[in-house]
Amino acid sequence: QEVNMGENDHTTKKKKKRCIFCSKITNPRELLYQDEKVAVFPTRTPDGLIHVLVVPKTHIPSIKALTKDDIPLIEHMKRVGEERLDFLDPRRDKVYGFHRPPFTSINHLHLHCVTKPIPNPWTRYTSFNTWIGLETPDNLMNKLRKEGKEMAKL
Repeated sequence: QEVNMGENDHTTKKKKKRCIFCSKITNPRELLYQDEKVAVFPTRTPDGLIHVLVVPKTHIPSIKALTKDDIPLIEHMKRVGEERLDFLDPRRDKVYGFHRPPFTSINHLHLHCVTKPIPNPWTRYTSFNTWIGLETPDNLMNKLRKEGKEMAKL
């Protein structure tokens, strides 16, 4: 799959295969929220009572492509995710996480924002424990601050 990393990846004609998240971002009817940097929509396969994804409008393949310069974007994604879940269900505990390669499900950075309880025990064990497949926004930002360069070795 060829991905153009230009300024406006969502409308470029150079891609061989269109990213499913880039397509969703350009369809306002599917979005719960959007601003100039991110879009929010429900996942097709929820792992909790409420499960939404916060997706940057710029195509970023995974956390491995992030640098220290992306910390403000990660902070914004986290803040938007918290606000959306608090709006949808202010009383429940919540979990947040980015896929850590090789556990990436879609080749477009996205933050999972999920309210507890997580009913499926396999999902609860595998997906939402940071050491298995997801990186919390705070852990990711700390690593970016420490590394200061691409997370390619993650």
